[in-house]
Formats: sequence, C-alpha cells, structure tokens
Amino acid sequence: MGRVELDLLNLRAHRPATRRSSVRSAKAALRQGNTAQATVQQRDQARNAALELLARSVRMGHRRLALIRLTDALRHGVTIPAPLWQWCEQAAATLSPQDLDRLMPPLHDAACAGYRT
Repeated sequence: MGRVELDLLNLRAHRPATRRSSVRSAKAALRQGNTAQATVQQRDQARNAALELLARSVRMGHRRLALIRLTDALRHGVTIPAPLWQWCEQAAATLSPQDLDRLMPPLHDAACAGYRT
C-alpha cells in the first residue's frame, strides 16, 4: 500500500480533498439505491457513490473502512478497477481473519471474480 500504488490510482495527484458534504451525499445515494423502490437512476447513482466512497477511503489510507466500502461496492454490482482491488487485497492481508470477519461478511473469490477488471 505504498505511494506507488496510490499514484497509479491517481488519488494523490493534486486532487482537492473531498468535502464532508459530498461524503454525506454519496452515503445518501448509496442508501437510496439500496431500497426495493429505487429507480434505475438511483441504482446507478448508488453504484457511482459506492465507487467514490471506496476510492476516497483508499486515498485517505483507511484500510478497514476501504474493506467495508469494497463490500458495499460489490453488493451494488460495481466493477472494481484493478488498482483499487489490489490495494484492498493488500489492506486485507494486514488484518487477522477475525478482524476481517468483523468488518465484512465472507466474500468468496468465486463470487467476486466477475467484478475484477
């Protein structure tokens, strides 16, 4: 999870910090897209929000939160870009199996393989 991987993601390259209000908006979009009554547009917004929140967590170096965000993104059917996926794999490798079980439900490689790019 060194600087090289983050630079590949273009996450540290002169990007302004995400404002708290945009994080709140993304979380709200995620919740709205997760309801049975969600429209196609709300589901698309939820997918975009899930990826945005994951990228922000990676950019901030929040390993545990990034893994939770990864789970959210996968649940919404987001295709995870390879650099983000690799960063999350490295973050998961630093945690114990017990910590991983507490942070996220078990994700089997076969179930997630289709979401890798």
